[in-house]
Amino acid sequence: MLEQVPQKYDQLSIEKEIEEFWNREDMIHKALEKNKGNQKFSFLEGPPTANGPPHIGHAETRAIKDLVLRYKSMRGYYIFPRRAGWDCHGLPVEIEVEKSLGIKSKKEIEELGVEKFNKLCKESVFKYVREWETVSKRLGFWVDYEHAYVTMNDEYIESEWWALKKLYEKGLLFKDFRISPYCPRCGTTLSAHEVAQGYKDIEDYSIYVLFKLKNKDEYFLVWTTTPWTLPANTFLAVNPDFDYILVSSEGRKFWLLEDRAPAILKGREYEVIDRKKGTELRNLEYEQLLPYLMVRKGLYVVTADFVSKEDGSGIVHIAPAFGADDYAILKRENGELYITVSEDGKINLESPWKGMNVNEANDKIIEFLRHEGKLYKREKIVHSYPHCWRCGTKLIYYPVESWYIGVSKKKDLIVNLNKKINWKPEHIRDGRFGNFLEEGKDWALSRNRFWGTPLPVWTCAKGHVFIPGSKKELLDRALEVPPNFELHKPYVDNIKVKCDQCGELMKREPYPIDTWFDSGSAFYAQYHYPFEGQDLFRENYPIDFISEAIDQTRGWFYSLHVISSLLFENISFKNVVVMEFILNSKGEKMSKSKGDVVDPKVIMDQIGADSLRLFFFQGPPWKPKRFSNEIALEYSRKLLGTIYNSYVLISTNANLDKWEPKEEKIINYLDKWMDSRTNQALINYMKYMDDYEPHRGLEEIEKLVDEFSQWYLRLSRDRFWKETVDEDKKSAYFVAYRTLDSILKMLAPFAPYFSEYLYKKLTAKYSIHMDLLPEPAKYDEIIVNEMQNVRSIVEMSRRIRQLNGISLRRPVREVIIGDRSFEPLVTKYKDLLLKELNAKEVKVVDSDNYKKRTYKLDRKKMGKIFGKDLQEAESQMSNPEVQAELDRKGEAIILNRTVTKSDTIVEEGVRDGYISDLSLSIPIFISSEFDRDLYLEGLAREIIRRVQSMRKDLNLEYTDKIFLNLEGDSDLIEAYRKNQHVIEEATLSIPKENLSGYTKEWEIDELKLKVTIAKME
Repeated sequence: MLEQVPQKYDQLSIEKEIEEFWNREDMIHKALEKNKGNQKFSFLEGPPTANGPPHIGHAETRAIKDLVLRYKSMRGYYIFPRRAGWDCHGLPVEIEVEKSLGIKSKKEIEELGVEKFNKLCKESVFKYVREWETVSKRLGFWVDYEHAYVTMNDEYIESEWWALKKLYEKGLLFKDFRISPYCPRCGTTLSAHEVAQGYKDIEDYSIYVLFKLKNKDEYFLVWTTTPWTLPANTFLAVNPDFDYILVSSEGRKFWLLEDRAPAILKGREYEVIDRKKGTELRNLEYEQLLPYLMVRKGLYVVTADFVSKEDGSGIVHIAPAFGADDYAILKRENGELYITVSEDGKINLESPWKGMNVNEANDKIIEFLRHEGKLYKREKIVHSYPHCWRCGTKLIYYPVESWYIGVSKKKDLIVNLNKKINWKPEHIRDGRFGNFLEEGKDWALSRNRFWGTPLPVWTCAKGHVFIPGSKKELLDRALEVPPNFELHKPYVDNIKVKCDQCGELMKREPYPIDTWFDSGSAFYAQYHYPFEGQDLFRENYPIDFISEAIDQTRGWFYSLHVISSLLFENISFKNVVVMEFILNSKGEKMSKSKGDVVDPKVIMDQIGADSLRLFFFQGPPWKPKRFSNEIALEYSRKLLGTIYNSYVLISTNANLDKWEPKEEKIINYLDKWMDSRTNQALINYMKYMDDYEPHRGLEEIEKLVDEFSQWYLRLSRDRFWKETVDEDKKSAYFVAYRTLDSILKMLAPFAPYFSEYLYKKLTAKYSIHMDLLPEPAKYDEIIVNEMQNVRSIVEMSRRIRQLNGISLRRPVREVIIGDRSFEPLVTKYKDLLLKELNAKEVKVVDSDNYKKRTYKLDRKKMGKIFGKDLQEAESQMSNPEVQAELDRKGEAIILNRTVTKSDTIVEEGVRDGYISDLSLSIPIFISSEFDRDLYLEGLAREIIRRVQSMRKDLNLEYTDKIFLNLEGDSDLIEAYRKNQHVIEEATLSIPKENLSGYTKEWEIDELKLKVTIAKME
């Protein structure tokens, strides 16, 4: 027996029941063990930091991960690893602790004490872990939470130390002094992939400043967008190959790039008085712009190829401490580095601006220049500028000593390995991701912070280096080990070792490393490789599948790929699905500041986890989607509600007939089609899912559900309702059962709660998630194509009716298919077509018999011939006899002139008494004639519709029989009497006089009808 379910579909009640079942049966653990010993499929979780609550974007990525894992499990794969992971280090954790303590600077952290601060960081890491797990489990994200990998554990860090030692031995880990992107708020550098994540469009100053030439009444016109760097000016740079002009304008003479003069001097009068190549300006000296820095070597013009014509004045201000190109010039010129800004982003030069934040100093410096007469022009521009991706502070470029990973040395390897990865969408491989790899920037690894994996580098005064590749290797060399030792600051900083080359004392380089190296090492460090898990690593490397949002192309995806390329010269993951952001209902990116960030737990409590999951896969995951409760609910109610109602229909009738699920002989052509169509859908579904295109898999489910419910079940309803349980009825039950079984199994990865609930009711089996997808059998392509053509005929006929205002419930005399190739189809499926077309006859004939041609004079051509008589000629042309003669003979006489078909414009129409739409691919003509019998039959169908609506109002079962009484206008009563058997069969009713029950009054085509129904007990 198929277990009964409530008539009304209630997703939240379903999920509550299933969640209790899953918890009671420890289903996550059972899922982790499923298929053990079978072929493996490996997965790697992109570790979130659990010191903040999850948002809807996290729910989206967890949904795609779980969907793929459930699907692969239902295909028989043993999924390992299938574990959670937590990213524990770095600035997000530090910033959270700083906020809780009211700390605003690194100095305050040092005053508090690094040990105490890092202890608070460690405690903060899992502040929200329970909420993360609760939301993830509620969403149905089944992974091993109990054995999650944790990046702050000593074992994990030890694996990273091993990797860093390997990189050092390969010459890919080195120390360098560079001008690097730097966050003054956090007091640390950022790597290139971190910088790439934090660009924002901002309004900035754009100023043109006059630098006076030494001993000349001439100036250089110089452009900058960073006025705060002007106190550190050391050189001016020109392009040696560009043409520069000296202009006289408004009483001053100044040099600028000739190509930029029209834009800069627009609206001003000027005269060109000299012209030189950039190389001729080299070594010209100029006076210091701001008189506060003692420059011992500099204040002259240099040449540089990076000077462009795209913007500015073609003369670039050089402040070597604050730009990589600027620093290169300093080294070339053997100059001296002047750092006029402290690490906290404040001016430290003795000047009117000392102690000011650089952004605050901009206004003051510009005002000073204006007062001194050195400001030529000031504008505001909007441009994209990097900000700290963690705290949002505007970055500066700053001179720092850092340890780097030599990405540039292996750029070609890294780029070529990327081509082996299956990216979804594919364009990211060579586009957003590939382009970034092509830049090949070295990875600034060390951070001048506190809470993170310590850089395992010890150095002595003579520059010798010791890099332990394990905790044991360090402790074996340690002169003293502090109590409660762990691989974090300050404990590692207290470890001293003796240099084995010179005997000097060695100290650790005082940096933690970029936390992206932590998460990017997960593919090997989660096993504590190479100290443990060597076999596990080899079996699961490269990882089969990962997924995160689009921002991780320059975050986690990048770090995984680079580390794997440099360590193992191979890819770390084979397949990656990139998710786009979820937008608010207006199509805007959600943000805390706007107050429109969606809490996934709240949403799931309102609409259900399955509704949220299904929302994510309406369209490609890599396309942005607008979220609202209404959008998500509308889709899930339509899909899941249709499946639910289909089950109610099947189970109610099957149980009345005491039909037990078992294999039956399929004898009906409709059943054969449905069985073939299900197998075809299964094949397509598996293809799409294997190609990591879940949205197309979901579309296949949608199409199958529509065909099953709106076509197969609707056409089979009479078979379910008939009294005898014959072979035809058994065939229908079996096919309906098997189709629903397949639909639920295909749906299970998308909507795990709903599919679990209905599958248990349908099959009485333990759990759909412990079963496998059915292997699709070979399907009958001929019958599938035939039924598709039948459906096309029905759908096109309905379109013709709607366009011509003829109700679908009104019977028509005949439907003509005007294509002889459809004759075998119409013969085979005639009974079905007659019923669906609501027609008395359906025939196949040549379409020309049902078309009519109207000939009109070609006015442009015949106007010259008939002249002023054209209007009279057109009038004669419309005569039916003339039209018939022209159609029959190809010519006719009009106003004593012979007119041929070539003199006319032919318009095709439909024969009188028929309607059609000649734009359709199948020529179909429907009789528009209407007699009394057809009229009454149409009214009878309208009566059926009203009675069925009232049955629904009373929540009657499909099989409940009713008493029926009708009162009303004579045409409606006559329609009932003439079609009484049809009405009673369709509504499961028998007539009864003087009936008391549920009564409702209706109006049908301006006729009044009073209907009373009552359930038969």
